[in-house]
Amino acid sequence: MNTLKRKYIIKDIALGNDGIYFKLFPNKIITVPYDYTEKLKNAKKEDLKEYRLIGGGIGVHFEKIDEDISVEGIVRDFIEKYQKITVTLPYELVNKLDEMAVSLNKDRSKIIQEALKRI
Repeated sequence: MNTLKRKYIIKDIALGNDGIYFKLFPNKIITVPYDYTEKLKNAKKEDLKEYRLIGGGIGVHFEKIDEDISVEGIVRDFIEKYQKITVTLPYELVNKLDEMAVSLNKDRSKIIQEALKRI
């Protein structure tokens, strides 16, 4: 068995403006865009609110659109494509970044990525 499959499990999800936030154990949030699959892309946000975690967190099933998303797939498609870095910022900047993230319904990484693309 690939150890990657058990490295993360889905604890919860939340619907955001830019995608679905997968809250993973241990301590990771991945934003999956709504166009990740055809069924997600064509779904109404209201339809995505009806979901259930499956297999103890190895996946999520969206009831109304009959779509399953696995933690293995999102880890493969989103975590492994990026290089993780650690950045030390002054406390005031972290607070501003967090405030911006909440107001835009995004995570810190997404805001930093978007800012860097503009440079």
